[in-house]
Amino acid sequence: MSLQDCFYLIYKMLSLLDKQIKMDSADDAESVAKQIEECPTLRTLELRGNTVGVEAGRRLAQALEMHPELEAKMPVERHVHRKRSMCSAMINAHCHITELDLSDNAFGPIGAEGISQFLVSKSAYSLQVLKLNNNGLGAGGKTIAECLLKCHRNASADGHEFKLKTFVAGRNRLEDPGAKALAEAFTVLGSLEEVSIPQNGIRAAGICALARSFRSNPSLRLININDNTCTVEGALALAEVLDELTEIEVLDLGDSLCRDDGILSISEALSEHHYKLQLCKIPAEPIARQIEQHPCMRVLDLRGNTLGIESGTRIAEAIKRHPELQRCLWSDLFTGRLKNEIPPILRSLCSAMIATNCHITELDLSDNAFGPIGAEGIQEFLVSPAAFSLEVLKLNNNGLGAGGKVIAKCLSECFVRSFQAKRRLKLKTFIAGRNRLEVPGAVALAEAFTPFKEILHILSSRNLITYFSMEKIGSLEEFAVPQNGITAKGVEALAACFEGNPNLRVINLNDNTATQLGSAAIAKALPSLPRLEVLNLGDCLCRDQGCHAIVDALSPTVHKALKEVDLSGAEMSGAAAMQIVEKWKKFPSTVRLIVSSNNFGGVFEQLRAVVNQNIVLGESDDDQGSLSSDDEEKMSAEETSDDDGLKMEAAGAPSDPDSLLKRCRSCMEAAQDRFESATQEKAAKLILELADIIAKSSNNESIIEMAVDIAEDVIKRVEAVRRRPIHTTSQLVNHLIAQSGFVKCEEKWGIAVNRTALARLLSQIIARGHLSDCSALVQNYL
Repeated sequence: MSLQDCFYLIYKMLSLLDKQIKMDSADDAESVAKQIEECPTLRTLELRGNTVGVEAGRRLAQALEMHPELEAKMPVERHVHRKRSMCSAMINAHCHITELDLSDNAFGPIGAEGISQFLVSKSAYSLQVLKLNNNGLGAGGKTIAECLLKCHRNASADGHEFKLKTFVAGRNRLEDPGAKALAEAFTVLGSLEEVSIPQNGIRAAGICALARSFRSNPSLRLININDNTCTVEGALALAEVLDELTEIEVLDLGDSLCRDDGILSISEALSEHHYKLQLCKIPAEPIARQIEQHPCMRVLDLRGNTLGIESGTRIAEAIKRHPELQRCLWSDLFTGRLKNEIPPILRSLCSAMIATNCHITELDLSDNAFGPIGAEGIQEFLVSPAAFSLEVLKLNNNGLGAGGKVIAKCLSECFVRSFQAKRRLKLKTFIAGRNRLEVPGAVALAEAFTPFKEILHILSSRNLITYFSMEKIGSLEEFAVPQNGITAKGVEALAACFEGNPNLRVINLNDNTATQLGSAAIAKALPSLPRLEVLNLGDCLCRDQGCHAIVDALSPTVHKALKEVDLSGAEMSGAAAMQIVEKWKKFPSTVRLIVSSNNFGGVFEQLRAVVNQNIVLGESDDDQGSLSSDDEEKMSAEETSDDDGLKMEAAGAPSDPDSLLKRCRSCMEAAQDRFESATQEKAAKLILELADIIAKSSNNESIIEMAVDIAEDVIKRVEAVRRRPIHTTSQLVNHLIAQSGFVKCEEKWGIAVNRTALARLLSQIIARGHLSDCSALVQNYL
């Protein structure tokens, strides 16, 4: 690969990130310099991970003088021997630099002198981000602070505002003198949003000076003083100013020796005003003691913190002092933790509740992306007497997948055991959105919430039948499983379960694929739900027939508490909408009907003219346009089964490319209408299988062409599905990038990914005029 091939220009950015090019002489830098000079517009120059010598630096500086528009970033990393030339070039070119990143250049105090001329120049007036991490600045920290003060004065004198927002200078041996100098500068600046100075040997005196300077920067979102020696004195100083820092999101005091009194002061200072706080690293011991010393603790709210295994064990020990505990609000509790760390923590906490004989009424574990393995961490609790009193269970956005069946099985077992103990489980609220439950999970949950007559067989087999009267178990009042990839079969199962839960007030199936079949099943259940207040079927593709069924089944005499029905994103036609709007007149003006993002086309304005205020049409820009005849034909041919024809497991699959190709074609043809889901996982799996065929084809052009043809058919069908706000093609490409290992992936599908073959396949798809909205993303990663 030539040096020119190492470059890529995206969005006015020239990048040589981590190319490990060594440029000592001007000749070494000539190719790079020419690329810089030839860029018509250069906003960002990325040179991290390369080595630039003195002569090479001068040549690059000469090239930079041709780009006064350079402003977004000027990151230069790793063994850059001289800075003065390049900084002078930015000054001479009258650049307006917004970000300068010189991190990981161990240039010591002398390096601060190399950039001091720039930091006091007009080119620095626009500076918003300054990163000097891991440079060994030492006494140079005072030089930087003096430059920042002078830049502020110069900018003010010239009628400009110097608004530095981000200052990062970890691992620099700043110690107290550097910290005090920076504190003086920060006090004057007053514009900081992020200050990160971990591992600098700063003691209490320096921390106190910094704390006082933070008071002058009320927009601070992140403070990182990790691994300095804060002690109680420094922690108290920070606690005094926290009440004024209401924008704070992250406060990192890890390994700062704040001790008990300091930590408790920080905890008390973090009041309800700090509603944006996302992370504060402090030891668990003081918190555990506070829990233990509380006279009566009915609610334990740990939301928005992150527990490790040891901390979880210590908190669990503290919980054992409180058998009166009822509500456990533990959402967003494991940020940054590995998945295998989470089950032991959950087991510790749950075991403590079981051992203490708590009667838990609410458990909220939402927004903890622990995946299927997380279900194992709470299953012991869910079948224990501590859960018999459970009324609210929230497992939103956990990525449960197959773990949904584990949860359902536990709830069924809990029903049985609670009956046996004459403490019947009366779960009222179940929330499990964004969990990839799909049909198996939905069916399992439906079985867990079925009426008593369905449980009769289980109880008879355990000789428990004498304990119960012939009433129904169904106690649900709120059921929410949006964005779970549940298709018609799963929706039908859930609808049957709804009939046995007459107290249901809220049903939320948003962004699943109900279609006509699932909608008809829900419509059948609606007369059994007189207390219904909210029915959310938005983005469920109910279509004309399904929408009519739902509206027809709703009655103002039966559903007197009804407040809102959402049929947005249903692929409802304009003609059907006109009829449904007329039907909705049977309800009072207080009952809302949402029909935005449908397919009204030319009828949209007519509808706007006739609808009442209680019908939400949305904006015309959100309308998906009139349905074509092909769309209508597809809608009339509703799928009747939910077999997963696209699951192509590696085991047992033929390795011969011809056989694989035939199987892909067969699966695709058998699943023509199966790319309508919100996630596009099935389409992505098929694309990965086709890429694998290309990899195994030994450059057989006929097989490759056939694979690309099939892939194009899939892409066309994905493109035909209109979804907002994220387009289906974007969802598809995001899956491909994640499964290829370029970004963190919550769940691997077990399909071997050949990146080269995938890149070849997608490049040909793009060449055929598809994925235009994702081409830059594909080129960036593949």
